[in-house]
Amino acid sequence: MTVKAFTDPNNPDVAEWAWVTFKKVHGTIVAPGDDRIEHLIGAGIPHLFLAFVRGVAWRAAYRYALGPPGAYTFWEESFSDSVFATGQFIEQQPNIFSIKFTSSPIPLEDGSLLDPRAGTHIFNPIPVDGERLPERFFVLAVNYIDPLVHERLAPTRYVGNLDAWYATQYVGALNFVTVNDEFPEGEDEVFGQCLDCMVPVARMSLAVLGTTINCVYKVIRSSSREHPHWLLHYL
Repeated sequence: MTVKAFTDPNNPDVAEWAWVTFKKVHGTIVAPGDDRIEHLIGAGIPHLFLAFVRGVAWRAAYRYALGPPGAYTFWEESFSDSVFATGQFIEQQPNIFSIKFTSSPIPLEDGSLLDPRAGTHIFNPIPVDGERLPERFFVLAVNYIDPLVHERLAPTRYVGNLDAWYATQYVGALNFVTVNDEFPEGEDEVFGQCLDCMVPVARMSLAVLGTTINCVYKVIRSSSREHPHWLLHYL
């Protein structure tokens, strides 16, 4: 799967890209009683899981002004090899699938579960001079090596501090993407778009300009483990 998620709906060049591969694995409940994944799997229903194999992502640099004069926000280009996603087919409808990016436990091709939050993640924040950094970084579905959003507050709000820089964790658009689609009969590729995916109020981010995000995607079904468009910025 290749996904391009748009951070700013008014600027198609401001985007995140993700490349993910899966393997179909037959099963029912992977971890009985685990509420974090039962909602995805569906208790007692045979499924073809999309077991996670690997995933990477890239984001474009961006800067925008938002608020009073002198205030702006920006982030730098960054790469991620800490990307987590999962999905499924319903066995009775083998062409219909659902894929989502998630930081909840995900099934692997050997039948085990990977809990992204239990692993080690390398963050390399690059602060602006005098900037306050977050005390900690949370593990997300997509974790960039440079995890920062930089915000310069308007000087009028902080009299005597004309260089008020603050940093928060970058929570990008990919974290809110869910792809629900269907392969056309006899076809092994599907191209589609996901419009107005909701961003929960509790997860609002300076890196998502609005309460919804849009994305385009291509999903290819193949016997090969290789992603045909790995790291290429086209669909």
